[in-house]
Amino acid sequence: EIEFINGSLPEHIKHIKNKNIDLMHGLAQMPATLQNAVNYSPVYKTTLNALIGRTGAEHITSLDDLQNLTIALLKEDSFAHQLEQKIGDIDILFFDNSQAMLKAVAFGRADVAKVELPVASHLIRQLFLTNLTFIGQIPEQEAPSLQYRLAVRKDWPELLSLLTKAMSAI
Repeated sequence: EIEFINGSLPEHIKHIKNKNIDLMHGLAQMPATLQNAVNYSPVYKTTLNALIGRTGAEHITSLDDLQNLTIALLKEDSFAHQLEQKIGDIDILFFDNSQAMLKAVAFGRADVAKVELPVASHLIRQLFLTNLTFIGQIPEQEAPSLQYRLAVRKDWPELLSLLTKAMSAI
């Protein structure tokens, strides 16, 4: 029997570490907190990192352009570490989901959100956040495109093997 569990990434990480769930899907960035708890499948989907800001905001072409801005990121996003290394003292706000990040930008709590482009486009339309727009893409060498993988509990290598074979057959 398959049971789907909704929740935030931090909640799912806690559940998989406690062996309450067996599989997580849609992981683009590998949270460091999962390294010892799961094995990952090969990439099954790739999408772009989009930078979303308010209409009229300056276009962003590099990480340096993010200096002096407040950045909205998902909790457990490994990109925060890259920003801190490259820029140093940077103002980052963490959120449980993309909807909360986009609302923070729309209402002025943050200047820019890093969201995958299809998700951003959908949420902007769905939530009528008409003051938001695409203002840039982080260069591939600074933050690679999001490459999605499955995460399976380390004590279930057979499941990962079966899933990998099934994905290869599709």
